[in-house]
Amino acid sequence: MTPSNDLETIVAIIREMAASKSAERSVRHWAEDAVWFDIPPFASKGVKAASAFFQKQFASVVSLNVEILEIIPFVKADMACVVSAQKMTARLKGDSAAKAFVFRQTDCFEKRNGEWKLVHEHLSLPQGGDWDGQFATE
Repeated sequence: MTPSNDLETIVAIIREMAASKSAERSVRHWAEDAVWFDIPPFASKGVKAASAFFQKQFASVVSLNVEILEIIPFVKADMACVVSAQKMTARLKGDSAAKAFVFRQTDCFEKRNGEWKLVHEHLSLPQGGDWDGQFATE
C-alpha cells in the first residue's frame, strides 16, 4: 500500500524504523543533520554517527522484536511529530534469555524537497518502575 497522505507516510516510516534490523534501514529516512538522543548515554548530530551506533548494536543482537503499543502522529505543513510507546524484546549475544522493556519515542520530521526526513529522535525509558505503555487521557 502506498501512503495516500502525509500522515500515513509518517506513520509508515515509523513502522518501518521499528521493524528494522539493520543500520541502513534504521536511518534510511534520516536527514544528514539529524540529532538523536538514545536510551544508553549516547547522542549524535549527523546520520553517520547514529548509523555507526546502530551497526554496532545490531551486531550484538541475536533476536529482536519491536512492537508499537501506541502511536500519535501530528502533521502541520512541512513539520511532523510522532510520539509513541514501543515494547522491545531482545536477546543479546551471550545472554541466555531475551529481555523486554517499554520505552517512549519522539520522532520529529521536516519535509525537504518533497520527502519526509527525520531531523530529531529521542528515546527514553521511564524511571522508577515499569510503565505499561499507556498514555493518560484524563
